[in-house]
Amino acid sequence: MVPQGAPTSTSIANLVFHPIDQKLIKVCEKSNITYSRFIDDLTFSSKEDFKNIIPELLKIIVDSSFRISAKKTFYKTRKVVITGVEVGVNSFNVPKKVITKLNDQNLSQQQINGINGYIEYIEKVRKDK
Repeated sequence: MVPQGAPTSTSIANLVFHPIDQKLIKVCEKSNITYSRFIDDLTFSSKEDFKNIIPELLKIIVDSSFRISAKKTFYKTRKVVITGVEVGVNSFNVPKKVITKLNDQNLSQQQINGINGYIEYIEKVRKDK
């Protein structure tokens, strides 16, 4: 287990995942699937249905001694939220539930500032795209 929050955590995760990344990339390239990973969040996307490839992808992960979180694993054909960002075809946005959360009267000023900072960051990245 990699310590959360340590400055070295991302680098360690990248080193540990490198052999798995290579196997996943090889399968994905053959099937026109785009593979991306942010620390331990893996995302697979394609313009085509790839349900038949999922068992092979999962086997690579499980055979590498990693556990798969069933509640975080899903297959969607429309917009999906990945690491807190709503991702669609050629678009990404702040999820509506994040914007709605700003109306919560129980939020501290620090929480409000954090949500606003997150929204501003996503909007900036989207404009720079």
